[in-house]
Amino acid sequence: MRKWMTFIVLAILALGAAYLGGFWPQWQKVKAAQADLQAARQRISALERTGRFCRLRSMLMGVQASFQSRNYGIAQSQAQEFFAAVTRELAEAGPEERTALLRIGQQKSTLIEGLAASDPSSAPVSDSLTIIGDALGSLELGVTDQTPK
Repeated sequence: MRKWMTFIVLAILALGAAYLGGFWPQWQKVKAAQADLQAARQRISALERTGRFCRLRSMLMGVQASFQSRNYGIAQSQAQEFFAAVTRELAEAGPEERTALLRIGQQKSTLIEGLAASDPSSAPVSDSLTIIGDALGSLELGVTDQTPK
């Protein structure tokens, strides 16, 4: 009887060791795969963020082009769309991005009113476009603590 107990205990220990011997390498592979997945998700998130801010930059360039071409009505509607997109971005923004986006949003009335005046030499519109461009540049580069000019 004692031999059978010893045999059973040794068999259980051998099975436990075999289980751990097979489990440990697989567990290490799972942990490495999870770390790779997390890194990929962070990279995707960063690329999506960059894409959103490049889209805002593109919209701003459309406003600037229309303003320079003296198409003030078109520039005004493009500016409205731009600020609507900025408002949508604010909903998803982190604290650093929020500061820059709020700085952009502060230029809305100056820009819209300046475009409504249809003045080609409008300094407030040019200044507003410059401030917005600088703020967008800081977002695209990830440097969001710049002070407005």
